Amino acid sequence: MRPEPFGFAEREDGIERVVKIVSSLKSFVHPDTEKSREAHINRIIESALLLTTGKWKHNLNIELDLDETLSPLACLPIQLEQVMVNLIVNACQAAKAPTKTLNIQSRA
Repeated sequence: MRPEPFGFAEREDGIERVVKIVSSLKSFVHPDTEKSREAHINRIIESALLLTTGKWKHNLNIELDLDETLSPLACLPIQLEQVMVNLIVNACQAAKAPTKTLNIQSRA
């Protein structure tokens, strides 16, 4: 087996992250065309965290406790994601010290 080139795994992770961000942004910029549909709150939370990574990665530790048994809910996912983005950004602005922790939970 040939050794993996230095940094290859990191580049692959970075590319995967960029793909996820672009996908989240594409759905985020078209809120007017969205209709109520079923969505998983945990995926909405994860997407909001991905979109706001630049805001929290240096001053907040994120602790997730997401209930994966939750059923999908009928909602406007983009609007709910916007609420989550606003809450996360507000938490970042309120956190003065870099060692603050934001706990995010989902429950039935």
